[in-house]
Amino acid sequence: MMFKLLILSVLLGATLLIVSCATGEQTDRPYQEIGRSKHFTLESDGIIIGFEKRSIRRKNAAILGEYQNQPLYANLAEPLTNEDGLNKKRNKLFRRYAYFNSKIMMPTQIVCQFDQRQTFVYNAYDTDLGGHYDYTESFEQLKATFQQLKTHNVGGGKYTHIIVMNMGWNNDQAVSLWRYNTMIRELRIRAQKTGDKFNPFVVAITWPSVWRSINDFTLSKKLFHMISYPNKTLDADELGVTWMNWIINDQLPGLIDKTKADAPKLVLIGHSLGARILSRAVFATDHLPENKESDAVDLLIGLQPAFSATRFVAGKGLEGSPYAEFRKKKTRLVFTTSVNDDANPVANYITGAKHLGGRKGLAYARKHAVNTTAGAPYDIQTWSDQSLEEVPSYDKGVVLIDASSIVEDNENQKLSAHNDILDDEMAELIWHHISALE
Repeated sequence: MMFKLLILSVLLGATLLIVSCATGEQTDRPYQEIGRSKHFTLESDGIIIGFEKRSIRRKNAAILGEYQNQPLYANLAEPLTNEDGLNKKRNKLFRRYAYFNSKIMMPTQIVCQFDQRQTFVYNAYDTDLGGHYDYTESFEQLKATFQQLKTHNVGGGKYTHIIVMNMGWNNDQAVSLWRYNTMIRELRIRAQKTGDKFNPFVVAITWPSVWRSINDFTLSKKLFHMISYPNKTLDADELGVTWMNWIINDQLPGLIDKTKADAPKLVLIGHSLGARILSRAVFATDHLPENKESDAVDLLIGLQPAFSATRFVAGKGLEGSPYAEFRKKKTRLVFTTSVNDDANPVANYITGAKHLGGRKGLAYARKHAVNTTAGAPYDIQTWSDQSLEEVPSYDKGVVLIDASSIVEDNENQKLSAHNDILDDEMAELIWHHISALE
């Protein structure tokens, strides 16, 4: 029966692919580009880094060859040497997305923005809309850009926070930047109400989270939307272990002088697979060349995260519990979840992943809550109107906030609970934890 369903799925996919190609692409975007262009800028000072995946075998490209020999990938530390138990599972996943792949993750756009003015530091599409991809050049340009940020006093007293932002599955660049601006705008309002200073420097990340979004055939878009998920989860982990690991644990700490009282706080905010990327980066320092144990990140906020709740539970899951040693980190870990979030239930049945942001993940976390089992990771808190009056506590474990009261489906806005992250209620929750940083 399963084999027949698989055959039918393949035939359906092939049919839709042929039909979608026949109908043509680039028909739902050209008419929107002028309107969308306003969402390619930040409303705060910051840097936009656009990542893409490109084939290492593509002709006329400067990234040909084994990318293990390229900067960053070549310098990634080998998997854990002890192949017993959990480490064997971790190594298997690491090798899968960091070594055995025909494509490489690389930045294709680097944009700095200060005082409402944008400067393209690197643009793979500057002279050719088809793209000129040079991995080594893009790496060196990004490395040089972080060095140049020192001249803007990014790590000094000019900015109150450095906020790294990452959106999730099926969010292209315009949508991601619109969401970042919306979120920062709402946080400014909260800061003004509480009388706190808030002048962030935003590190806005966009990544290849969408398959075939530029298409006028809705059924085809839906199909590729569904079948892309396993690929995108691996892409998220790859980006987290490689580039974001390097940015968060190597480059950004070099900008911040923590000995100064007015040094900015380093805050990570990710949604869905974006929370997967950023959390994977926080727990990937053992893969950096110097095996750095960086505690530069002050706060990680994961909104409706799309990774398994087993990642924090020692000895559980198929991934080797990569976050189980979280107590060694000084980073405050805060995640939201909701019983109303039913995003991608198929992942649970296919891979057994109980997404931390959804009802199954919350149910699993309750079985591993600090008040039920000794050594369990999850400190489950319920968000309510009184929560703003409480002083946040991070001593017991991973703060998992049951935000079911504010994360819910919105039929008027055609918004699912999983994407209910941009309103003033969520801004209050986020600001509650950012403002608690000392």
